[in-house]
Amino acid sequence: ERLLADEPVCEACYIWASYDGKVIFRPRTAVDVHELVSRGRGGSILDESNLLVVCRPCHTRITQNPTESEFCGLALPSWTNPDILREAELRRDHLSAGEPISPPSWL
Repeated sequence: ERLLADEPVCEACYIWASYDGKVIFRPRTAVDVHELVSRGRGGSILDESNLLVVCRPCHTRITQNPTESEFCGLALPSWTNPDILREAELRRDHLSAGEPISPPSWL
């Protein structure tokens, strides 16, 4: 609840828009907390560096499209380490700014 209150807009809307080559002017309201490394892959919901606040459509897309999500830094492999977390954060920042990216080292 605190994360959603602190960051009320989706952190993935601009990333998906950039990935799709679209422009959006306002992201949707965040309603879910997404784990970059899911609990099933060994991630922790208690580690805030592993969490993003997202809208439901983006959350659905992340979970249904794991390869695209990993490319965009929105989902991470189970063997994620601090270097991969930093790379994923940079990938999200570049996409949020509309900058092109190449495939990540872990794909």
